[in-house]
Amino acid sequence: MTATSNKSPRRQKNPRPQATDIVARMLAIVPYLIENSPVTVAEASATFGITPEEMRKIVQTLFVTGIPGDSGKGLHGDLFDFDYDSFEHDDVIEMINHVGPAETPRFSGREAAALIAGLQYMSDVVRDEERSSVDALIDKIRRGATGNPENIAVRRAPLPESAEPLARAIDEDAQVEFDYLNAAGSLEKRRVCPLRLDVVGNTWYLRGHCHARDALRTFRTDRMRSVRLLTESRDHVVDPASLPDTLFDVPVDDTGILVTIDLSESAVSLISDYDAIVSDPTGGVVRAELTVAHLANLRRLVSLVPGAIRVVAPDFAVREIAQWAQRGATWHEMDPLGRSSQQAP
Repeated sequence: MTATSNKSPRRQKNPRPQATDIVARMLAIVPYLIENSPVTVAEASATFGITPEEMRKIVQTLFVTGIPGDSGKGLHGDLFDFDYDSFEHDDVIEMINHVGPAETPRFSGREAAALIAGLQYMSDVVRDEERSSVDALIDKIRRGATGNPENIAVRRAPLPESAEPLARAIDEDAQVEFDYLNAAGSLEKRRVCPLRLDVVGNTWYLRGHCHARDALRTFRTDRMRSVRLLTESRDHVVDPASLPDTLFDVPVDDTGILVTIDLSESAVSLISDYDAIVSDPTGGVVRAELTVAHLANLRRLVSLVPGAIRVVAPDFAVREIAQWAQRGATWHEMDPLGRSSQQAP
């Protein structure tokens, strides 16, 4: 027979802490010491519910803890440092060097206001179910700023009344049909599964799956005619978030016009919405190839920064921009009565 002991198993009164517990405790103690140093060992240990001896061991560990630094060897200035004499003789913890960021970077009130204005501008474009996420982000930015964000009002261009069926079609997952002014200046019928409306400046654009091209396309709403909301449901399921970042993505073999332009390096941001091929700058000038859907788009691009963009090819686009610029210069020289400045009294 085996004898059975009635004694319960011994339990260790103070079980040894696990490594994860020690690391977690140190991560909590470091910001405390940064904020409250100098502090006595007794005060620090009482704050964290540990013995003075445990606190001393933690501080001794911190003496040799830090970051690799540029040299990768953990030299002076890369480690936590304390007043050793105060610690050794007076039992006082006084941190004289700590590593890592002293504080979390935060937006200023002006920076937060700019971000909030941009998000408010965007919230008018996104779907209803996405607006709660935008509002939550606005609230986080407002609460995390160093000062009260300034009130900045951003006015977006209103959606044209003729394009309102597009917004309804997006909400109802329906198709639309319209006549579209192509690059040749003629109208052609398009049937589209609309995905998203974007606004750039004062111009609204529709992104959607075009049945005629069997691909994603971008359309200017001001070049649409007779927009009609159809009863047919959208038959191409595309996540709007998967759309390319470039807004103007008309391919070369479509009705777009492939143009080559030279522009100043400082003006490259003007073509960020185009799927452009940009060369390395030479003397502050870059050469770019991009596709525009219509010469009117090219005129608009050139007019953004007069003198900063020069059309190089094709020849008919060069002639068109030159004639358009000449007409503008002639009109500018006319007085309100239609006479040239040389004839005006």
